[in-house]
Amino acid sequence: MCLRTFNIIICEKGIDKDFIFIKKYIYDIINKKRGKIMAMIYCRECGARHSDKAKACPKCGYAQYDFSKSIGVYLLLCWFLGVFGAHRFYAGKTGSGVAMFLLTCTIVGVFATAIWSLIDFIIGVCNINTPENVFAKK
Repeated sequence: MCLRTFNIIICEKGIDKDFIFIKKYIYDIINKKRGKIMAMIYCRECGARHSDKAKACPKCGYAQYDFSKSIGVYLLLCWFLGVFGAHRFYAGKTGSGVAMFLLTCTIVGVFATAIWSLIDFIIGVCNINTPENVFAKK
């Protein structure tokens, strides 16, 4: 029995181990394109390996963050729409985002949310190299 992939013919006789390895490799490529294979990452807190899909480390509970979010976008939202809590919604902290939005509806709340967003901006600038401190849900 022979397997034809990538214009290469691989026969089973004499190279069973190589055939099985290549066959598993091909299945991994196919499944990766379908999004079925998970990458393993290391926890920044305890060093344990876990899936990249996990929200938190199963060993220590350290919250992971979404790598698709940018600290630059967070800072721009904080600077321009900070009093409305847009940066909080972007960071995934919807509870405090709703609180900021509702506080903005009052006159006193506008000043409170302005100070709150300024503090969030300073925290974002200080954590520009470690965005997991900004985006991780604690």
